[in-house]
Amino acid sequence: SSDLPVGSTLQGAVIKKTPTITFVDIAKTYGAADFNLAATSNSTGTISYSIVVGGTGTASLSGTNNQTVTLGNTGTVTLRVSVTSDANYNAATKDISLTISKATLTVTADNQTKIYGASNPSLTLQYAGFVNSESATDLTTAPTVSSTAVTSATGVGTYRNDLVASGGASS
Repeated sequence: SSDLPVGSTLQGAVIKKTPTITFVDIAKTYGAADFNLAATSNSTGTISYSIVVGGTGTASLSGTNNQTVTLGNTGTVTLRVSVTSDANYNAATKDISLTISKATLTVTADNQTKIYGASNPSLTLQYAGFVNSESATDLTTAPTVSSTAVTSATGVGTYRNDLVASGGASS
């Protein structure tokens, strides 16, 4: 037997849960292609992304719900995923770190030829690995090439690995 009259309704509070959000730290290299974030949740609420102010690197977000990341400068960027509430779950957020590491730039001293007794020729460099349409003019300090093994008095012959590229910096 029931204590409720026929036709009565039972009312009560709906207790929403905190959703589970899966969103893990990301590591990329400067110059990498744009990519989409892909957090998941057991909530049916809308997932969107934002950047938390204060990191040491830079990035920008675009596209549907800001899911597309364009990398900026190297360092760490804090990304936040937000899930809106639905019938069963509260709204929630989760932060992760996007670490943007430096790209590898290879500097190689060009092979040179000199005549015995003459001064060393101008020593030059080649670069491999610039990204984002950058070039040697974007370096904050250009590398140099030198040789201490080859002088005007050095005998005739082949001297491998005697030209050394060093220094250089880029922000």
